Amino acid sequence: MKLIQSQTDEAWFDILNWLPARSVCELSLVCWEWRAMIMSDHFIQSHVIYANLNKSPRIMFILDPRFGEYMDLEKFTGVHKPILWGLDFVCSQPCHGLNVGSYSFWDFICNLVVGYCEHIEFDDNDGTFFGGRIGLGYNLEINKHVVVHITYKQKDLETRYYELQCKVRYLDDKLWRPLDPPPRPVASVSPTFVDGKIYWMVEQNLGPVSARSEILAFDVKSDEFDVLQGPPCNNDCGRTTILQLQVALCVACSDPSTNSIGIWMRMMKDCGSWLMEYHIELSEFFPDYLSGNTTPLAVDPKDGRILLHGGWSLGYYDPKTAIIETIYTVDISGHCCKLFPIICHESLICLLCPF
Repeated sequence: MKLIQSQTDEAWFDILNWLPARSVCELSLVCWEWRAMIMSDHFIQSHVIYANLNKSPRIMFILDPRFGEYMDLEKFTGVHKPILWGLDFVCSQPCHGLNVGSYSFWDFICNLVVGYCEHIEFDDNDGTFFGGRIGLGYNLEINKHVVVHITYKQKDLETRYYELQCKVRYLDDKLWRPLDPPPRPVASVSPTFVDGKIYWMVEQNLGPVSARSEILAFDVKSDEFDVLQGPPCNNDCGRTTILQLQVALCVACSDPSTNSIGIWMRMMKDCGSWLMEYHIELSEFFPDYLSGNTTPLAVDPKDGRILLHGGWSLGYYDPKTAIIETIYTVDISGHCCKLFPIICHESLICLLCPF
């Protein structure tokens, strides 16, 4: 229900729509009318769209999601170290204001911009294996987030045998409902959400042997799975990630032999064919960036630079100059640690701040 009652209210609605979430929270204290407008579903759903248009990626770091420990990149000093001990952490790209992730078998949904982090509970102790098998999507028809949970009941790499189970629920509904399992096994790669579908990379070491990479797609409206042919890259010898870049489905494939990364973009208007959109040479930036541990995170819409996560360094790669500008790094001497940056949306969804 819209709470706009005058042209003045409509003007303020439009202005507040473009502001960062924290600023909007503070402005909700101005008067009761503003608070009512800001806390309405209509404004919250509108704000997450407009507040993120043509904005540089909002970067935050997770220290420990179990205790709500995180930091904004802009507030770091030389004393603070945005690290987690160990490497068992994965988090998705933002999906309509929220992220989903796993840390030490502790699965969560979060909106770090407003301090929201919720543990995902399962109804029959079928906790997920680490590897990003929890997918998050958004159904525009009913304005609800959709959580999909895929787990292995059995798997054997020697015989390539596996057995999956799948459940789904809406974010505001704690009851999981079973679905027929997907037709392909899912890999230990964080999924992504693009244009109404959640996408996982298919695990090539299980099930039928495929000459090319495959992608599993889940339609959040129809609750149906589909299998797509992936780009012509050999992910047996390198690292493969699936992500959304420039509002398109992309697959990044590393090549250790040349210390490079190729980013393939799916051309929806051309029968789903794949085009090599970027080729990133990393040899010049050794040891901060290696193809085996460097992951593209986002493209800055302002200048087209690609944000790269190198494990212990975070930097922007400029396709025009082929130069990486490191914006944050940690000293890893004598430690087993890793940076865990999260790209966040400016969002008021699941707002838990005291305003």
